[in-house]
Amino acid sequence: MANRGYDGRDGIAAVQERVLNTGAKHDKARMLRANCERDLGSKFSAVYDYLSRVRSQNPPPEEREVQRRLLEIVGDKSKMNGTFQVDQLVFTEQMYRDS
Repeated sequence: MANRGYDGRDGIAAVQERVLNTGAKHDKARMLRANCERDLGSKFSAVYDYLSRVRSQNPPPEEREVQRRLLEIVGDKSKMNGTFQVDQLVFTEQMYRDS
């Protein structure tokens, strides 16, 4: 490949634009949601509603309080990884909504 003085930034932006236009972002969110629902079962909706609310608060609550409340909702430390996935889902959906 010839050296054209190209730093790659335009290429990344072009790829991101193509990905956004393919619907891949929605597929990612759907897959993440399905995984969260599978991992948390009946607790998913409560975790999702809570995280959607607190992640849009300004100023945001202390993270320690968020984690404490999530543990109350799921009732078992072994389910806390599922709450992290829901947090990723909420972030992803907010990011896609803003794009």
